Amino acid sequence: MADTYFPAGLTIDDKRDMLYVVTKENNSLYFIDLKTKKTIKQLELGGEAYTCKLSPDRNTLFVSCWGCDKVEMFDTKLMKLTCSFCCWRQSQ
Repeated sequence: MADTYFPAGLTIDDKRDMLYVVTKENNSLYFIDLKTKKTIKQLELGGEAYTCKLSPDRNTLFVSCWGCDKVEMFDTKLMKLTCSFCCWRQSQ
């Protein structure tokens, strides 16, 4: 039986016909081509992701990785991690 993963967050780049999806079950970011409906690339994150958002110029994808207390920045053209910021988690 194949593993099942559910999106935790997603965003669409309609100019590139690309869907970006983050999951928490396997801590990954997926780059999905909307024309072919195929996964172009899967990148492992350092923990469970919550959501992802595109920059206004669509060249950077911001991923909130709450499982690793970071915000990670990905180059959408190169499909790779470019920067990571540690975030402080306040106890509740």
